[in-house]
Amino acid sequence: IDHVNRKRVKNNKENSSCKPGTVVIDAMQVVQKMKKSDNILTFNDLFSQFITDIESLIASAKYIAVAFDTYQDKSLKNATRMYRKGKLEKVYKEYSVSDITDIKKLTMKEILSNERTKRNLTTYFMYKLEMYFRERRKYFVIAGNGQTIRSWHNNPSFNNHEEADTLIPYCLHEIGGNRKSALVYSNDTDVFVLLVSHASSLDYEQLFMKWSNHDSIDIKQICEKLGETHRKALIGVHSFTGCDTVEKFSDKSKEKWINFYLNCDSDIIKSLSQMPSEITENVFNNIEKLVCSVYSTQEVCIDDLPSLRYKMFKKNSANNERIPPTKGALLQHLKRSHIQARIWKNALMEVMDLVNPLDYG
Repeated sequence: IDHVNRKRVKNNKENSSCKPGTVVIDAMQVVQKMKKSDNILTFNDLFSQFITDIESLIASAKYIAVAFDTYQDKSLKNATRMYRKGKLEKVYKEYSVSDITDIKKLTMKEILSNERTKRNLTTYFMYKLEMYFRERRKYFVIAGNGQTIRSWHNNPSFNNHEEADTLIPYCLHEIGGNRKSALVYSNDTDVFVLLVSHASSLDYEQLFMKWSNHDSIDIKQICEKLGETHRKALIGVHSFTGCDTVEKFSDKSKEKWINFYLNCDSDIIKSLSQMPSEITENVFNNIEKLVCSVYSTQEVCIDDLPSLRYKMFKKNSANNERIPPTKGALLQHLKRSHIQARIWKNALMEVMDLVNPLDYG
């Protein structure tokens, strides 16, 4: 994805000075960047700092959306994160969250290192933020912790999104209605992939992504440079080559996969764009060819996995991590990537049609 970013044309003065009518903010990234000063004694003080930071991003935007992560005790993402960190992860204390809770001696790391504390903090911030926006008659959407709160409705509705990553394009779609320009504040690669993949369904003439003082990324321009065929396959290639819930291939960087994705044949691109549909024999064979292309060298260039594994084992028997997976392992990996691709492709739905992970690798 970084490779695609570097291919983009530098933003011109018109784009960089554009004042967006819609602003969408990844709330927990704002929280994680916050510096806890000595003046922050309670969670109410922490929220005041949060609002100050939010207001600096909103500027003169007419339409506002703030997306929070959802912290579940049992989830595929949480289980994957715990597995990767191992059993030696330090367990941090859970804190109650209210206006008067004393946090003078707590660091931001201590506050944000417990999943239940983060869930309580999200609930607290969402409630306070709703009150803040309603008092100022803002046009807004706040989403997270299984709820969507809209300025034009008194009661929240249910959503089953786990991450702000998918809630960001959902909020853009929810505000929608032929808005002229939108700016998303996030530095997450998954958000970039989602914005590019769903750009044609988001009713905005201009769509940018930005974080801190970095140059904004023109999402529409990226779409034009990728082309429709590659744009539709981006979710497939990103989930397949490694993300939060899907392991990456050993010794193969994301940039290398993206280079092959930008230049591989149309059959492979078509199979990637079909994810998360049924894994047919034709789809599997095309994905196998992609894996073989990435693992092949000038000395060893074969397009079926068993033969390639055998040749590479003879050549690199001392380093088995450089050998591609078996067909069986590749199938299970492809199933797991289909789960994540399904979530990302359903991002514009409030209640996504999810599948049982136990049936998919």
